Amino acid sequence: MATDDPLCHEPLVSVEFEVFGKVQVIIIIYFKRTLSLAFIIFKLMLTVNKIPGVYFPKYVRDICQQLNICGWVKNSKSGTILGKMQGSQALVSQMSQWLTSVGSPGSEIHHCEFTNWETVTRQQYQGFAIRF
Repeated sequence: MATDDPLCHEPLVSVEFEVFGKVQVIIIIYFKRTLSLAFIIFKLMLTVNKIPGVYFPKYVRDICQQLNICGWVKNSKSGTILGKMQGSQALVSQMSQWLTSVGSPGSEIHHCEFTNWETVTRQQYQGFAIRF
């Protein structure tokens, strides 16, 4: 059975990545102290401001699904984005370029590190997921 898909003979690759920069939503919490007549009352006034845009993991997932790349992505506790992707070499390279220089609206990418590049015989994940 012949196929017209030029990527069908492309090797499958797997790579882990970490994106550094402004790639997570920043939440700013303000505290306000007020004085009462008889005693001091500390009121916690929560004003939450979210910087619009970013949503980096959602964009990564959506684009990887469109490119038929499988794997996962998540926000790290240190403020970076971590992930692993697997797919045809050409498409993973294309996604690597997006992670390095484009990013989601509102993000500012300083740099992206790719580790553990390897050729695989089959994909180890089904679909692309956001991990928490």
